[in-house]
Amino acid sequence: LGAAVKTVQTTAGGDDTFVKTLCGSIPAVALDRGVYTEDSLKQRFTKVETNARKVAGVGEQGGSLLTFALSYLQAKLLVDLTKRAPVETMETVDLASISSYDLLSLARHNLDRGDLARAVQLLTQLRGESGRVVSDWLAEARLTLETKQAVSAIMAHSLVKSCNNMIQN
Repeated sequence: LGAAVKTVQTTAGGDDTFVKTLCGSIPAVALDRGVYTEDSLKQRFTKVETNARKVAGVGEQGGSLLTFALSYLQAKLLVDLTKRAPVETMETVDLASISSYDLLSLARHNLDRGDLARAVQLLTQLRGESGRVVSDWLAEARLTLETKQAVSAIMAHSLVKSCNNMIQN
C-alpha cells in the first residue's frame, strides 16, 4: 500500500496539500503491511465471535476457573439467534441493559448486511473477557475503516479535480 500512496502523492504533485494531508493520515501499519478486506474481516469475525461468546459471562475483573466454565456452558446452552433479524431497531440500543451476547448478535447482523462501521461501534461496547477477545479484531477493523475513509476522500478529490479540468478545457 505504501508504494501506491507514493504514486498518488507523486501524481497529485507537491502543491496539493489536501492529498498530502490525507496520505499522511493513513496509518503506518497500513502502509507497511496493508489492511484486511471487509470479506476477510467477516470471515475472521466468525471465529472471534465464537470465542467471545464462550467468555461473555466473565466480567471485567476476570474470574475463577468456575466462572469461565459457567460462561462456556451458558454459551453452549443459549439458542443461537443470529440468523434472525434483531428485535431492536438500530437507532435504539440501550447500552445499560444490553448483554454481551446481544452486542455480538447485533454486530453479526450488521456485518452480514455490510455495515462494518456499525459493527465496530457495537463491539467497542463489549466489556470483560469478551471485550479482550475482540480487541485485536477491532483494531484491524478500525485500521481498515480509517484507510478506506482516506482512500475515499482522495478518490472524491481526484474526481472533482478531473471535472474541473474538463470544464476548463
